[in-house]
Parts: sequence; structure tokens; C-alpha cells
Amino acid sequence: MSLESLHALVAQLTAEGYHSVYLERLKTHLGEVGEESTEPKSDGDRDTPGPTPRKRRASDHEWVEAELRGEMASSLGRAGARVDAVLLELELLARAVQTKAGEDRSAAILRHNERRQEALEARRDLIVQREALGIRDNSGVVDHYPVPSPIGPDGEHLPTPPYEVD
Repeated sequence: MSLESLHALVAQLTAEGYHSVYLERLKTHLGEVGEESTEPKSDGDRDTPGPTPRKRRASDHEWVEAELRGEMASSLGRAGARVDAVLLELELLARAVQTKAGEDRSAAILRHNERRQEALEARRDLIVQREALGIRDNSGVVDHYPVPSPIGPDGEHLPTPPYEVD
């Protein structure tokens, strides 16, 4: 889902009064997008004379480290928002399954189960990204981003397959 589509969906659901933990997280994330500054966190312009060369190198190093930490946090935030977006869509599709009948219901079930696979992949990608950044304890990720079980032909949730239990 594009950022523009996500903004539109969040605005529409908010206007409708829809309540969801995933919607609230996305509103927070989308409110922060674009507000991050890439400006150095130091006094004055980096090109103006100031500290001695030795101090400047130390502050440049600190600035680069701060930039890297900021990029890592931003990247993890975007990955989490991708999971939240798919989980929000799953909520909406599960609601659609309950309100539709016949072929429309079958199509909604199929779409739900397809998007469910995408949610599992997005959550796995987030875990891989966390591990690549050195975060080894990912036990809370599964609890924070629970992926619902598949929906069967009767519209009821099926048991979670044993190979998906984290």
C-alpha cells in the first residue's frame, strides 16, 4: 500500500469513527513522517569556524552516530508501520467476511487469507531487520503484532497452524 493510500485509509477510518490499535499506531507514525530533521544536532552551522580540529572530529563522529541511530529507529518504525497497515487491513477484511454473503464472502475470505500471509511476511521482515541491527530478543514482536488465524470457508477463524506458532 502506498503512503498516499495509507493516509487516505487512515483519514477515512478516522472520519467513520473506526477504532483499532493498528489505526492509532498508524496515525502516530503518519503524524511523525516528514518531521525528522537531518540537520546536525550541534551549535551553529557545521561549515563555520568553531571548535578545534580535534574537537570538530569528535563532534562530527557524534553527529554521524546520532544520524545512524536516527536512521535505524526510523527504519524500524517504517517496518512496524508496514505490519500495522496489513493488520489493519486484516481487521477490515474480517469484518467484511461477517457482513458479506455468497461469492462476495468467498472473495473476502480469500483476500483475508492472502493478506494474512503478507502480514506474516511483514512481521518476519521486521524481526530480521531487528536482528540485523543487533536486537536479538524479539519475543515481544509476536505479542505486539499478533497475526490472526486463517478464515475457513464457513467464515470462522481456523486454528493457527502449528508451524506458525512462534
